[in-house]
Amino acid sequence: MPSLEKLSRIQDAVLSECLDLLGSQAFVVWKTENNSWRIGDIIICNNSFLYRENSTGITKNDYCLGFKAINESELEPEPVILSSRKRINLQFKKLSPKEQNDYHVLRLEEAIQEELQHLGSIVFSLVGKISDPELSEVSFSDKCSHNVLRFSPSLQQPVQFEKDIIVLNDVSDLTRAWEAVNEMASASNIEINIPDKEFADSFNELQQKIELIVDPTDVVEGNATILGHMIERMKNQFQQYCAYLDGGSSLPDGEINPDLLRIAYNLADGICGFLKLTSGICDLKPIIFWLTIYEQIELAHHFAKLPFSLVGENKPSLKSYRNIISTARNKQFHDVFAFEHSFKAVLPDNALSNPKLRIFPEYAKRNDPTLTYDDDGLVQLFKELTRTSEQAVPEGVWEGNRNVIDYVIRVARALNKALLLVAN
Repeated sequence: MPSLEKLSRIQDAVLSECLDLLGSQAFVVWKTENNSWRIGDIIICNNSFLYRENSTGITKNDYCLGFKAINESELEPEPVILSSRKRINLQFKKLSPKEQNDYHVLRLEEAIQEELQHLGSIVFSLVGKISDPELSEVSFSDKCSHNVLRFSPSLQQPVQFEKDIIVLNDVSDLTRAWEAVNEMASASNIEINIPDKEFADSFNELQQKIELIVDPTDVVEGNATILGHMIERMKNQFQQYCAYLDGGSSLPDGEINPDLLRIAYNLADGICGFLKLTSGICDLKPIIFWLTIYEQIELAHHFAKLPFSLVGENKPSLKSYRNIISTARNKQFHDVFAFEHSFKAVLPDNALSNPKLRIFPEYAKRNDPTLTYDDDGLVQLFKELTRTSEQAVPEGVWEGNRNVIDYVIRVARALNKALLLVAN
């Protein structure tokens, strides 16, 4: 049973999110277009921050935050929780008193208390303290001068030899590790008889074997955590993205800076993975959505500003977002020859000489060429020459993407804050 003090802290945090939400760009825009509510109406918020493909089998949760209308222009800032199997596709929806009969209404405090009992501990793996990896080792083959390759993060020097064991304190770079081993062996007059490939295979196996230990019960602000690392990586990539964008995204011939594209692609993949995780957590643990609702609704608002319809997508979704970034083809970045069109060689009548047509081939050979002719091998070579399809990116995509990335990072920080709050 959570303490009253903890319940109060979480309730205050949800209220703070809701105040920010009611002043957000997303809600102000919606209110401008839908300012006809009446006393007794409730404005509910979509409990999913954007349209997405449900690849995990997890469905949207049944709880939505709602705000009661005080008068025709104001809403009660303290929300209620409405539960229903009904789905909404809009970010906000007005419910009349009659429509509210389809929903079960809970007080915020009651809903928070109920949800805290079902949080479990797995979700805190994202913010649990990461400890140093444990000692790990793999074996070399019998033909090598040493038997074991060991990783020991507490080792003070890069390499140490212990009889038939080679100990490393870092396994992030194969080339650097192999050079350090040979340098230490030379300095210590130790004979190393390990083929390069043998060392590389064992090194890669050792890398795969190492695991960092996460303690989901040790949740304290300032700890090294999985989510903290994700935030830091996205932040660093975002700073580079902004630097390239502010430095000029276009080259003299109108092409997009390939460095900007490279970072945009990397970020898009990471963002989609992170948001799938976040949306799933919020589906399973709706209290986390309530504690991050402002950032998520604003993120959805900035997603919707991207020109999805201009690239063949009707709804803002993770798949649509990835398609916008991935179809931003750049001739310099993708294709060394940069042909804009295909070519058609008009051949003379005698080009296909000595033609032969195979009829009723053996079933096992059904995929063999049916028509053969002189120089068909040359034709097959020409078929390997392709060009990258190119789709012009609608104006404003890269600047709009800046806002999307910014709010993804804000969502990540809000998620981190929320998990720390409910864990303590």
